[in-house]
Amino acid sequence: MIVLENVTKSYNGKVVLKDFSYTFEKGKIYFVKGPSGIGKTTLLRIASGLEKPDAGRVHFRETPEFCMMFQEDRLLENYSAARNLEIVMPGIDPAVIRKNLEKLIPAEETDKPVSELSGGTKRRVAAMRALLFPGNILFMDEPFAGLDEENRHNVQRVIEELRGQRVCVIASHLIPEGTEAEIIELNGGVE
Repeated sequence: MIVLENVTKSYNGKVVLKDFSYTFEKGKIYFVKGPSGIGKTTLLRIASGLEKPDAGRVHFRETPEFCMMFQEDRLLENYSAARNLEIVMPGIDPAVIRKNLEKLIPAEETDKPVSELSGGTKRRVAAMRALLFPGNILFMDEPFAGLDEENRHNVQRVIEELRGQRVCVIASHLIPEGTEAEIIELNGGVE
């Protein structure tokens, strides 16, 4: 469980989050929604400890082990999609990695260098890397960016399938229809 208490953050005098308080519970999916620049990424970065709030605090009910999908794919371009996952998860059987990767990308693309994959395919590889990485907190920043409707729904289905009992917080301006999640709408500094 993650508890944010009265978190405030500004950049160059512009308040992005103001007195934001929220409790994220295990086993639930949360969507942080709002237009670009509203503070979705900032909220994830503060909750994960990558950034410090100007005021307020973040605390955890158990030791946090983060799985993070960033806005940038952060993939190794010269390695295959499968190898990108194997490198960061040496304890997971490569066959399990491939089987799960094929839930999001065609089998014939798992061994292609990432540099040869489309932007949407790279995004799905990055999503699977976060989903398979062991940890009790899963943060996903814009996992549906650059995906068509069919792939958005597929990624959402796989998130629901693989998230387990982790805290799952997704920052996105796109929310697939039929999503069963708690929605947090950011509106320019004040929740």
